[in-house]
Amino acid sequence: SHPDPATAIQLHVTLDPALASRVPANAVLFVFVQAPGGGPPLAAKRLASQLPQDVTLSASDSMIAGRGLRPGQHVQVMARLSASGAPTASAGDLQGALPAVAGSKSTYQLLIAQPRP
Repeated sequence: SHPDPATAIQLHVTLDPALASRVPANAVLFVFVQAPGGGPPLAAKRLASQLPQDVTLSASDSMIAGRGLRPGQHVQVMARLSASGAPTASAGDLQGALPAVAGSKSTYQLLIAQPRP
């Protein structure tokens, strides 16, 4: 599916070099968008773990019908390198997050720099 330009969030996802040795061999990259009030992600992608990687999330990546990104919506974007391959967080995962605005023309620099305890 093609990204929806009105709600697209463009990301350049990178990994803190200090954490490079801690990436599990079979890691999976999850990138997802959350509404400020929490709840299920508004958009999500499951990707191969090579970094840096350019990712675009938009309303066309919605997981739940009727619950997608809206143009101009202020959201939180998170990237997680998952050791288990499951979208739910577990110990040993590496992650990063930042605030973003849906439909912004800029590319956000999302750095994965936090090991999950």
